[in-house]
Amino acid sequence: MATPLNVLIVEDVESDAMLLLIELRRNGYDVTHERVDTADAMREALDRRPWDIVISDYSMPRFDATEALAVLRQRGEDIPLIIVSGTIGEDTAVGALQAGANDFLVKGKLARLKPAIERELREKQQRAARRRVEQSLRESESRFRRLADSGLMGITIMENSGKVVEANSAFLRMVGYSEDDVKAGRVHWRDMTPPEYGPLDELALEQLEATGVAAPWEKEYMHTDGRRVPVLIGVATLQRPQNIAVTIDLTERKRTEEALRKSDERYRKIVETTNEGVWMLDASFKTIFVNRRMVAMLGYAEDEIVGKSIYEFVQPDSRADVERDFARRLAGIVGPTEAALRRADGTELSVLIDSAPMFDASLNYEGALAMVLDISQRRRLEQQLRQAQKMEAIGSLAGGVAHDFNNILSVILSYLGMILDSLKAGDPIRADLEEIWKASESATDLTRQLLAFSRQQMLQPTTLDVNRVVLGLEKMLRRLLTEDVELSLLTMHNLGAVHADPSQIEQIVMNLVVNARDAMPKGGKVAIETANVELGVEYAAAHHDVTPGPYVMLAVTDTGVGMDAVTQARIFEPFFTTKAKGRGTGLGLSTVFGIVKQSGGHIWVYSEPGEGTTFKVYFPRLDTPIATTTDPPLLPITLEGTETILLVEDQEQVRTVIRAILRRRGYNVIEAQNGGEALLICEKYSAKIHLLLTDVVMPRMSGRELAERLAPLRPEMKVLYVSGYTENAIVHHGVLDAGVSFLQKPLTPESVARKVRQVLDAPKLRTAD
Repeated sequence: MATPLNVLIVEDVESDAMLLLIELRRNGYDVTHERVDTADAMREALDRRPWDIVISDYSMPRFDATEALAVLRQRGEDIPLIIVSGTIGEDTAVGALQAGANDFLVKGKLARLKPAIERELREKQQRAARRRVEQSLRESESRFRRLADSGLMGITIMENSGKVVEANSAFLRMVGYSEDDVKAGRVHWRDMTPPEYGPLDELALEQLEATGVAAPWEKEYMHTDGRRVPVLIGVATLQRPQNIAVTIDLTERKRTEEALRKSDERYRKIVETTNEGVWMLDASFKTIFVNRRMVAMLGYAEDEIVGKSIYEFVQPDSRADVERDFARRLAGIVGPTEAALRRADGTELSVLIDSAPMFDASLNYEGALAMVLDISQRRRLEQQLRQAQKMEAIGSLAGGVAHDFNNILSVILSYLGMILDSLKAGDPIRADLEEIWKASESATDLTRQLLAFSRQQMLQPTTLDVNRVVLGLEKMLRRLLTEDVELSLLTMHNLGAVHADPSQIEQIVMNLVVNARDAMPKGGKVAIETANVELGVEYAAAHHDVTPGPYVMLAVTDTGVGMDAVTQARIFEPFFTTKAKGRGTGLGLSTVFGIVKQSGGHIWVYSEPGEGTTFKVYFPRLDTPIATTTDPPLLPITLEGTETILLVEDQEQVRTVIRAILRRRGYNVIEAQNGGEALLICEKYSAKIHLLLTDVVMPRMSGRELAERLAPLRPEMKVLYVSGYTENAIVHHGVLDAGVSFLQKPLTPESVARKVRQVLDAPKLRTAD
């Protein structure tokens, strides 16, 4: 294997330099070289890299070997210089060697080149080693001199009895005695030693007697002012019967050790109480240390982590990211890296790793310190937020579709109803029309479910007891369940009140119980539980859109097949179902979701494949008493009338069919396709208008805005709003303002006639303000 050699060639002839390089390589050197022929070029080359040897021609037009030697001396460089020349005589060569050249060779006769280089490099190493030894000795001597001059060591000469006969000033300062005390014989080793150190001193004296030297040991001296001074003592026999003792005051060291201990204790407290995991690694990425938080995050015992590579705890998909993080930090690039770790129970832990490389005093890489932040909860909240946004978008789409279908169904059902009313009981076409009616009602149910999911159905909330609703459903629920399903009602005594629509609470319970039944084809158990709960800050932090506070919980638990995480992420989406084709619409749970959200509550599912499922619904708990049951409004005696009705509807087909229904019942109908037309009609029509029947959502002017503008002109005119879905212009989050009349699409002849009659017959309480 070739020997590396850095050669600086001082030569003005390129070909001579090349011959020299050929010879060096032939002699087994892997040469790195540079050729110079001036003093400035040589200085620049010496700045660029360290050179093992300089080979120089003796004489050149602009430079020579003597000047090259001068450059080396000026710079203090210890680099051997060998002259290779074909023009120098013996006297000149001797002069060059005396001037400092290390050897002289004749061009063309280079057999001695390799031995000369080897000799010079060997001697250079020896000189360097000698300089290191000399420097070390100088430093050692300097340290000794500084120690002696500083008076840090106490030196005493004592008799075998322990009496001090000589002492330097450093020792006297340690123990508080004076030179006069020493001269008077008042300074004795045993008098200065606390009793508990007597046995230790005796052992040292025995060793001194046997070997002439007592190994240094730590003890304390009693100062004359009563305090104790920690010291390190070494004793040797000087000449019998005298011994010399060297004493070092350890007070500062002890103080430093105590400060370091307290600092280390503070550091450990910080490390062990921080909310982040601390992971210390060696250069091979094996674990040196982990704090308690890191142990808790991983779920392993500390001894199961220490000594193992960090990559044993990194999920395979994240290994490249973690390796890249450590490499980026070595390159000086900052910024945390997201990764997935594997917990002891096999679950995945999402973390942010922010590492920093560690170097020793010589700047050699010795490992890394990583701060690990658990972001699992943040990821769960982000996922919940994305799911909420997705459900919101789907809800908006579903609500819009349901609104359009309600208009279509209103036309179908209204005309169908009028046709059925005109047919005799035995008419052969009646049966076919009734089937169309049934199909239309099924479509109505679908739109109602879509409106429930999109939180756009009409609610009639009251302050109620959820227990009363659940217990009232018990008989019906037992009929719904098969004989091999056991139903348990676990209702809490003194359950708090909630503000909700009782019919919608019934629908929640019914849908969840039916869903539980379908998840247990071989039978099982269903439990319905109610309870007062407090959702704390931690729960709210882990669940999107939850406010801490008191709630009433309604839970439905089954022992069925359960669900995996993928299924759980989609169960509230409309038309998503895991049931066989034809067994369900996929709207049951989406309806529950919409009702709960529209009622101001929250719903969460807890499930594992094969372990059953629990749905927990939380409604804000109220301090107000339960409302008493009110009597339902009286049904009108007749559905006929002669009053004048202003009908405002932008959908022509819907407007036409409502007009037909009302005129059949005897009403005088004035129609307008928008708010502007309605205003003009009211200004020109001189007779009384008894009722404004208006759509809620119309171009340019809403139904509410129209009613407000007409109120001063027609103060006695009553208002009935019609819409396919709830609108904040009339209702607030699906809750109707008191005194406002509302008819929800799809319409039928009977629903229109009954609602119009109810509004006309009722006393006028207020306008839609």
